[in-house]
Amino acid sequence: MKALQVLRCGATAFAFLGFASSAHAFSATVRWGSGAGCSSESPAVNLSAVPRGTTSLEFQMVDLNMPSFNHGGGTVAFEGKTNFAPGALFGAFSGYRGPCPPPGSVHRYQWTISAKDGSGKVLGTARATLPFSR
Repeated sequence: MKALQVLRCGATAFAFLGFASSAHAFSATVRWGSGAGCSSESPAVNLSAVPRGTTSLEFQMVDLNMPSFNHGGGTVAFEGKTNFAPGALFGAFSGYRGPCPPPGSVHRYQWTISAKDGSGKVLGTARATLPFSR
């Protein structure tokens, strides 16, 4: 497993985490948008080495400090696009609620992106964990 790399500046954070068995493993970077806390804007997402045969990408976010809180997520058709700007995935996310920890606290959020083929079989999974504070 590659090491977690986190850069944090105020409410902006960036994380990269890939699970690797080779130099070309499916991985993701996720960066919060410029909006203030408690925004429903989807984050910026950059993917690399998306598995061959992928027809859809399923996104899910979990607050590791409060896993019972449903932040929503969604599935998008994969047509080769690997870079998504902040807010670009909003329409595809069902009931997505962005990070919103209590004032003065820092929560860690884990994004899981599953690459699936036409039958729904998971071809690869990438995860990114990053902090958010307000």
